[in-house]
Amino acid sequence: VDLVTFTSSSTVRHFDELMADAGLSDEAKCIPSASIGPTTSATIEDLGYNLAVQSPADDISVDALVTAILKYVSK
Repeated sequence: VDLVTFTSSSTVRHFDELMADAGLSDEAKCIPSASIGPTTSATIEDLGYNLAVQSPADDISVDALVTAILKYVSK
């Protein structure tokens, strides 16, 4: 997995629960994460995940998130 994409805080929490149930919490927290906006980013960071990409705070949309991800992966 190169990047985990989250579009809401609830998806972060559910992913965290799934990884804990599978015994993969430590591994999952090392994977870079992409967030659709500041609220989701705060949840990512609060749960100890590696926030690498966030769409601009003034454009919380899937299109903006995809653009941010493309910029990140093109580095």
